Amino acid sequence: MKYLIAFAGEAYYATHNGTPAPSIGRGVGLVIGITCMQMIQSLTTNHFIYRGMTVGGQARGALIAIIFDKAMKLSGRAKAGGKPADAKMETPEGMVPGSKEEKKFLKQKLGKGAKGKNGVAGDGEGWSNGRIVNLMSTDTYRVDQASGMFHMVWTSPIQIMLTLALLLVNLTYSALAGFAFICLCMPLLAKSIKSLMARRKFINKITDQRVSLTQEIISSVRFVKFFGWEMSFIDRLAEIRTREINKISFLLSIRNGIMA
Repeated sequence: MKYLIAFAGEAYYATHNGTPAPSIGRGVGLVIGITCMQMIQSLTTNHFIYRGMTVGGQARGALIAIIFDKAMKLSGRAKAGGKPADAKMETPEGMVPGSKEEKKFLKQKLGKGAKGKNGVAGDGEGWSNGRIVNLMSTDTYRVDQASGMFHMVWTSPIQIMLTLALLLVNLTYSALAGFAFICLCMPLLAKSIKSLMARRKFINKITDQRVSLTQEIISSVRFVKFFGWEMSFIDRLAEIRTREINKISFLLSIRNGIMA
C-alpha cells in the first residue's frame, strides 16, 4: 500500500509538472499484488476459522453426549447438591438409628461447619433439570464458538509485533505513543474481563432458575390450570426474566466498551 500511494503521488506530480509519468505497468502490478495478498489472507483466515469451528462442533457434540450420559446416572443426592456418602460417615455396627449416640457420632464427623449453605455435604446448588439443560445448550455453545477463534491466542501477539515494527519503520518513534497507551490500558482491560466473568457466573444462575421454573410449569401444567396459578407463575417467570435481561444488558455494555 505504501508503494501504491507513492506511485499515485508520482503520477500526480508528473501530470501537473509536465515530467515523464511512471510506467502504468508498475501501478497495475502493485494493484494485482495487493489483490493477491488480500485473497490469500481471506483464504487462510477462513480456513483456520473453518478448522476451528469443525473442532468446536465435534467438541460440543462430545460434551453434550457426556453430559447427557452423566445426567441419566445422577442420583437424588447429587441433584439435591450433595456428595456421595463417605465411608467414614457410616455409623458403627450396633448403633441404634436415631439414638443420641448416633447423633453425637454424626456431629463429630460433620463438624461445626456442616450447617450452612452447603446442604448435604455438597455445594448446595444441586443439578436440577434447568441447570443441566442450560449446561448442554449455552455452555457447550460457548465452547463451540471459542474454538473457532482459538488460533487468535497465538496469532494476535505476532500481528501486534509486526504492526508495531511496520509503524516504527514508517512513523519512527511516534508509533510508540499508541503502543504505550495500549500497555497502560492493560490493567483496566484485565479488571473489566474479571468483572465480565463474575457477572457471567451470576447470570448463569439466574438462567438456571428461569429454565427450571419453565420446565416445572410445563411438566405440571395441569395442576397450574386446575388451581388457577397461571398469573402467579407468569409473574415469577417475568421477574426472573427481567433480572436476567438487565444483567445481560449491563454485561453487553461492558463488552462493547472493551471492543470499542
